Amino acid sequence: MLKRVLFLVLTVASTSILSAQAPEPPNGEKVSIAVVGGTTFGTPIEFANGLADDEGSFSFETKAGPSPVVYRKRYKGVPFYYIPIYGFMDKPANEPDDIYHVRTWTALYELGVTHAVSGATSGGINPEMDFDDIVVIDDFIEWRAERPNDVLTASGHSRPGIFPNFEVPLSPSIRALLIDEAKKRKSKTDYQGKIHETGTFVQFAP
Repeated sequence: MLKRVLFLVLTVASTSILSAQAPEPPNGEKVSIAVVGGTTFGTPIEFANGLADDEGSFSFETKAGPSPVVYRKRYKGVPFYYIPIYGFMDKPANEPDDIYHVRTWTALYELGVTHAVSGATSGGINPEMDFDDIVVIDDFIEWRAERPNDVLTASGHSRPGIFPNFEVPLSPSIRALLIDEAKKRKSKTDYQGKIHETGTFVQFAP
């Protein structure tokens, strides 16, 4: 029996204005963190209301086309970007699914984001996993042919001198932070789910 398991992946109240290129952050402040909402966070524009401060929203023309609406927020003095449900909310109805993924990640690349946190509510066949378990994955396998494997190539970006490598695909520092925070929260609440510190996320189109 398939069970739904929460997988965590390690990688605004103003009108959006479409600019011709990635806008400079206010006061030249560098923003290197993004939260890309998936099924774990749902689709709310109100993400982090009451927890993070809203600092507006914007869209711009990426090399792959118009970006989704990007929301700028701030938590404990640290600015970050937020894009709901992978950018899907802003995808025109007549466009294929692959392009909105490309535009979302191209937008973050062009904005200078280096660390992204996302998640998915997914299924697992491991009988030891239950509905409310959390897996902080350390690897993934992607077999969905409609989504380009190389966003930079699909968006027309070129990075000379960059070759295939076998580095860890997900940020060790973000994974360690998520695991540590999950354990702290579990110890202070009545949460009964297990926290799995490793796992492989497999996605395919049957």
